[in-house]
Amino acid sequence: MVRCQKQKSRRETESLSAKLGVKAFRITGYSAKDIEHAEDGWGVALSFDDACDIGLLFKQDAIFYIINNIIYVSYCDMRRKLIKVGPFLCRVDAPKVKK
Repeated sequence: MVRCQKQKSRRETESLSAKLGVKAFRITGYSAKDIEHAEDGWGVALSFDDACDIGLLFKQDAIFYIINNIIYVSYCDMRRKLIKVGPFLCRVDAPKVKK
C-alpha cells in the first residue's frame, strides 16, 4: 500500500510539474500551534504573482510563499499581499534528496 501511495504521489508531482512548466516537489507543512495538524502540498519556485495566479487556477483562496526561510501567507485574488507568518523550515518535512 505504501508503495502504491508513493507511486501515486510521484505521478501527481510529475503531472503538476508538466502542467506548470516548472519543477514541483511534495512537502508536508505543520501548524505552529498544533503539530498534530499536518497538510500535504507542493512547492514550486515561482514569482509571487505567478504563484498567486496558479493558486487561482487551482481554486485556492490563499497560498504560502517563502522568502529566505520566512513564510508568508497571501490571498490569491486582488487582495494579494505578503503577510509574515514566521520561520519556515521548522514547519515542514523537507523532501528527501536522492543521491
